[in-house]
Amino acid sequence: MVFEDGEHCWNGPARSIKVHFKCGGQVAVLAVDEPNRCEYAAIVTTPSVCTEEKAKELEQQLEAMLRDIQPAHDEL
Repeated sequence: MVFEDGEHCWNGPARSIKVHFKCGGQVAVLAVDEPNRCEYAAIVTTPSVCTEEKAKELEQQLEAMLRDIQPAHDEL
């Protein structure tokens, strides 16, 4: 996804960003870079771009992690 015609850089072009979306269990910005002056690139994870198969795999991983969490010790 490309966003163009942003605010102009001082003495330069209008800002723009190219966002690469990857499948992930949550929305998160993994990286942002400036390959050229006032041109940015970002990698973002989101469940929105996952295939149904990948979404099920992530759900199973989450369930396994939750099972492994030990409950806190309670003196009551």
